[in-house]
Amino acid sequence: MITTGPEVARWVCKKLDSAYQEGAQGIGLEKNGELVAGVCYDNWNKKSIMANIVIEKKITSEFLYSIFYYPFLQLGLEKIFCRINDTNKKSIRLCSKMGFEREATLSDAHPDGDLYLYTMKSANCRFTGERYGKYLKVA
Repeated sequence: MITTGPEVARWVCKKLDSAYQEGAQGIGLEKNGELVAGVCYDNWNKKSIMANIVIEKKITSEFLYSIFYYPFLQLGLEKIFCRINDTNKKSIRLCSKMGFEREATLSDAHPDGDLYLYTMKSANCRFTGERYGKYLKVA
């Protein structure tokens, strides 16, 4: 089941040991009443948004559609950003597999080393099309 709201954003921030920013929004995937994946969106500037992603168990096509529908189709933004430290190989693989591209390296910007900035443009997102959209009906 897809769930939304600031409580999902807080869950994501807690999992990432990151500070919750007031006004951040979240989209989560619940299984058996428990959050198993979520995205926290913050730093929206009318053109782009920052996304922090946590996935603990298998996700659904409905979840994929939802997390890209919100920034690209509902808000009409052009770009999503994700920050990933250079030692987090699992997240790097996940973002690359989703279609994000590494756009910048911020040297020594993370306690574990460098911080990578991954981005995805709306025009390059394959999850907002008909294939994934058929799984979710959005009002």
